[in-house]
Amino acid sequence: PVLAVGFACGMALMGMASISIALIQKSVSVLIF
Repeated sequence: PVLAVGFACGMALMGMASISIALIQKSVSVLIF
C-alpha cells in the first residue's frame, strides 16, 4: 500500500511538472515571436 501511494504521488507530481513545462514552453514561444 505504501509503495502504491508513493508511486501514485510520484506519477501525479510528474504529470503536473510536465503540464507546467508545456505551459511555460507555450508562453515562451509566444513571447519570442
